[in-house]
Amino acid sequence: MSILASLRQILSHAPAHPDGNPAWVTVCECNAWKDYVLQVMRPHATRVRLRPGQSAQTVLAAIPPATRLVAIQIDASVTTDFPTSEPEFLAELEARGITVLNANGTDIRKSALHARCIALGLPCVLADADGPPNERVIIKTTLNAGGAPERKLVRQWGAHASQFALQLSNFVLGPKGYVVCRRDAVPAAVWGDPTLVVERFIENPAKCFYKALVVGDAAVVTEAWSDREIKRVTEPIRGRNNYYYWTRDGEHVAVGRSSDTALRALSLARCLGQSRGLELQATDFVMDADGTLIPVDVNKTPFCGRRRRSPKLTHLQHGIDDLLASHHLAATTASAASTQSLAMRA
Repeated sequence: MSILASLRQILSHAPAHPDGNPAWVTVCECNAWKDYVLQVMRPHATRVRLRPGQSAQTVLAAIPPATRLVAIQIDASVTTDFPTSEPEFLAELEARGITVLNANGTDIRKSALHARCIALGLPCVLADADGPPNERVIIKTTLNAGGAPERKLVRQWGAHASQFALQLSNFVLGPKGYVVCRRDAVPAAVWGDPTLVVERFIENPAKCFYKALVVGDAAVVTEAWSDREIKRVTEPIRGRNNYYYWTRDGEHVAVGRSSDTALRALSLARCLGQSRGLELQATDFVMDADGTLIPVDVNKTPFCGRRRRSPKLTHLQHGIDDLLASHHLAATTASAASTQSLAMRA
């Protein structure tokens, strides 16, 4: 059986209409809606806007009773207790039988990524002050995107977002402010600054880098080339390949062409995602001259940048459809078991 036929079989219990009832999918979000991947895939999903310090009960009251899947989409690196009483919030969703995406992905700081890579035995870019003086390093904020999302929260909510202000750096003011220099040129104060990280600046002759975008069991790995010093797929690149995969029982099956390096990137992304409680995420990788892939960023609110649907997003949509289908099957099985139990008692 082909992978496309397998996908059709897997998704045979999904809703007949791709958008289904808008209440089936609810996105609890803060600054992560318009043109973000989830909104482009599910434009008619129920949107619940979050704010710092909002109570769990207020958010729960806004989630329609018909909801089958809730996605937590908060554009900030640390989102613990956002909303408040998170254990109560998640326990109630579980009691309602709702599948939750990214419920436990509350810390995606660079420092947390480094610690997780070391704990898992994965390649890590973390640098220390004792390496070769002439080695190139890059100084970043520990917050994603140079702390830009946190600065936006502080502008929006003032004192209600004070916890985010504490994490902001005065040395690097945004994603365009990353500093590439020799190790011996790093200011001494940077090494002990908790708002900053120093990483080895990884380069390869091909100037190639990778991004793995994961939504449930669906994934797309992008292989791209850029002549820019700091490489991002959101900025001009000189070429790209997209590889499509479906993961089932730990096996990554290519939908179309594949690449050994893309498969390695996907395996690493899923390893990190599972260890950090992320079912929807994007992981960025650099590649050294020896072909080693090293994760440098994990994003739990991937941005699309355009509202036009693409083959990439259409494929990732299968990940959402499959989660809804799984929910439907579980509910149907539970209902049948309950009915059978009642009949036997009668």
